[in-house]
Amino acid sequence: MKMKSRFIILGIAVILVIGLITVFAFIQHKEINESIALELANQAVSDYGIIFDGVKKEPAKQAKFASQLIKDRDFSNYIFSNYNYNEVWVAEKNIGEKEIGGKNYNVTVYVYIGLDGRVVTAAKLKNVIPGIISIEKVFNQIPNTVITPINKESCEARGGIWGIGRDTPNATGECNLPTTDGGKRCIDSNQCESYCQAPEGTEIDAKVVGKCYKSRLTDCMQEVRNGLADAEWCY
Repeated sequence: MKMKSRFIILGIAVILVIGLITVFAFIQHKEINESIALELANQAVSDYGIIFDGVKKEPAKQAKFASQLIKDRDFSNYIFSNYNYNEVWVAEKNIGEKEIGGKNYNVTVYVYIGLDGRVVTAAKLKNVIPGIISIEKVFNQIPNTVITPINKESCEARGGIWGIGRDTPNATGECNLPTTDGGKRCIDSNQCESYCQAPEGTEIDAKVVGKCYKSRLTDCMQEVRNGLADAEWCY
C-alpha cells in the first residue's frame, strides 16, 4: 500500500513538472507584439530624448550584423534558437548631423527588438561603410553647440594641435583638441571623450583595461570595447 502511494505521489509530481515546463515554454515562445516592441524601443533610447513613431518587421540578418559590430546584446544564436526566429521588430529615426571624432555625420538610430524580447541599439553613419557604431558613441561626443576652432591661432589658444590630420584628397587644416580624461582607466570607448586605447601590442579579443586617449582625433587606434581589444583601425 505504501509503495502504491509512493508511485501515485511520484506520478503526480512528474505531471506537475511536465505542466510547468510546458507553461514556461509557452511563455518563452510568446512573441513580442508591435505595441510592446515600440515600447521597448522607446525605453532603449529614452536617455537620449529620442521617440519612435512606430516599428516594422524585417529579416533578422541586419540585427545580427549590428550586434556583432558593436558587441551589444547578442543576436548570434537568434536565428537558430529553439523557435527559429528569422525576423525582428525594427525602429529607426534619423537624428540629423552629429559630431563624431571631430567630423559631422548624418546619423540614423536603430533599435532591433527580437521576437523573444532581446534588444540591441545601433547608429548608422550615412555614406560610411559599414558605419555602424554604438548609440552611446554618438551622444558621448562634443555637443554640436561647441564650436571647433577653424584656424591655427584659435586652436592653439585652446591647447589644440593644428594640422592636416587626414590623408585624404583636398584635406584642409583641422584642430585636434585635447581631452579632459586622457589617461583614465577604461574598458570601453563609451567611457571616454574620444577613445579607450588598448595597451600597445595587445592581441585582438584579449581581455584588457585600456586608457582614455589624450586627444579627440587620431589617425589609427586600437580600441577597447566591452573589455576586449578590437582590431586596430586607421583612416
